[in-house]
Amino acid sequence: MMEEPESLVFYLVEGFQPLDLFGPLEAFAAANQERTAPLYAWRTVSHGGFPVTTESGIRVLPDAPLDRVEACSTLFLVGGAGPRRHRYAEEERAALLRLAGGARRVASICTGSFLLAQLGLLDGREATTHWRHARELGARYPDVAVDADALYRRAGHLWTSAGVTSGIDMALAMIAEDHGSVVAMGVARELVVYLHRAGGQTQFSEALQRQAPDAGRLVELFAWITAHLDGDLSVPRVAARFGASERNF
Repeated sequence: MMEEPESLVFYLVEGFQPLDLFGPLEAFAAANQERTAPLYAWRTVSHGGFPVTTESGIRVLPDAPLDRVEACSTLFLVGGAGPRRHRYAEEERAALLRLAGGARRVASICTGSFLLAQLGLLDGREATTHWRHARELGARYPDVAVDADALYRRAGHLWTSAGVTSGIDMALAMIAEDHGSVVAMGVARELVVYLHRAGGQTQFSEALQRQAPDAGRLVELFAWITAHLDGDLSVPRVAARFGASERNF
């Protein structure tokens, strides 16, 4: 008997970040290509079913109004500049709490954590968000234990992720949990991303930190080392590449 695909709902509000939606969504779409039968089905949803404008001014027509969605396996609250400022209408909040109460997983992408915290679901739990807005999240919702560094966090059935592309990392972790690492690895190959950055990994990669403006000539050296990891990286060789004596290097 064919299993029903996991039902995903992505909740959108005005001013959401397009990559916070389409990054994870494309990961689940790629997972469907790994099997003959679809593993996931999804709908985009808004309050009232009205069109929603992204941060970049693109208008998106959701699939359904929030109050018409009876249930889902995973509810995603999509982030962006708008979600940080959004305040729920009473019926909107009630509908989201109803959906969240019946879902197997509830997740926020980037500053969708503000929407999740506003529902009271993160009280007493660890959560992450985009590093730039972590302090604001903690100030507005002091009952939330904000981890400003993690790529994504899981607290029971609640998942939170950091900025933008980390939503893909979280989606890969969910796919691996649902259907195994082989499927998740196939998705990562299709999307040409790493499989997979651990949730507790810092939001700032070592490679990015090495490219800081004050790194000077070291930037070029680090890039050269990274491109020659299978070669001779002895101190004499690297010092010569850097143009310094072994002792000074």
